[in-house]
Amino acid sequence: MSTTAYKADKSTLSTPAAPVEVPVFALTGGLTNDLTFTGAAQDLVAPGTTTGGTMLYSLDGDNWSTTVPKATNADDYTVYYKVEGNDNYNGVDPKTVAVTIKPRTLEPGVDFDVATNVQLSGTEFVYNKAEQKPTATVTLKDGTTLTAGV
Repeated sequence: MSTTAYKADKSTLSTPAAPVEVPVFALTGGLTNDLTFTGAAQDLVAPGTTTGGTMLYSLDGDNWSTTVPKATNADDYTVYYKVEGNDNYNGVDPKTVAVTIKPRTLEPGVDFDVATNVQLSGTEFVYNKAEQKPTATVTLKDGTTLTAGV
């Protein structure tokens, strides 16, 4: 790293060299590709590292955080990640990775007992010219509760 010296009143001042681009950054744990719906928020990627600067993550490419993004619902997600530079390192442009949380397959008798763990609510309706549907709630053996309009 080079510096430029200036002489002023018998003292020497130095200016730091220009920032250097971050040579290495990666999502060290790689992708968390084998995600299945659990009802709880899950990390979409494993935390990354960099040799300089700060790793940042986003789900929309605009709002960045040092926290790895999480999601709960079974869906497809795009995770943006980049390195924000500092006094010694330039930043690195954002990159993206696609991540999917797969739906959970439920088996009666294995995941829940139909007789005791499935409830319907809103099964009696008064005609009001609007569509009305009951709500089904399933409580799984692991304690997860799933609710859906039928």
